[in-house]
Amino acid sequence: LVFAHSEKFDAKWLPVKFQAPDFDGLTNWLNTPGYKSMKDLEGNVVLIDFWTYSCYNCVNTFPYVQGWHKKYADKGLTVIGVHAPEFGFEKKLENLKKAVKKRGLTFPIVQDNGFKLWRRYGNRYWPAFYLIDKRGKVRYSHFGEGRYKQTESAIVALLNEPA
Repeated sequence: LVFAHSEKFDAKWLPVKFQAPDFDGLTNWLNTPGYKSMKDLEGNVVLIDFWTYSCYNCVNTFPYVQGWHKKYADKGLTVIGVHAPEFGFEKKLENLKKAVKKRGLTFPIVQDNGFKLWRRYGNRYWPAFYLIDKRGKVRYSHFGEGRYKQTESAIVALLNEPA
């Protein structure tokens, strides 16, 4: 891999924050049969993206997240969208499926109506990115829109890091 941008970014600048939580209790997966634990993803870099489909700021991140999925999936990146609904109508699986299709999202997505994974991450924001290294450690996070170049550089740095 080469760096995504002219700035040199090294994974050593990404300190270990915490062990990534498992997916216990989450059952409605889209675009994949699903994952039971982070062990299923060992050896991959994982981007966890918390969002809800009617959030304007979340929608604005979709082209970037979908782009990273397409660009880096075959290089070891697994993007997982975690749909944590803000409103009651967003909790309906059929509504989520329609939104995913409308936006052309092809990466794995899990429904988190009970905010189980949200709480395990201690998350408080939409959208929120958590980048996990090949050993299952959270190494980078960003909340809200923006910092797309920095996030992509962190993805590339972790992909380039030895397992």
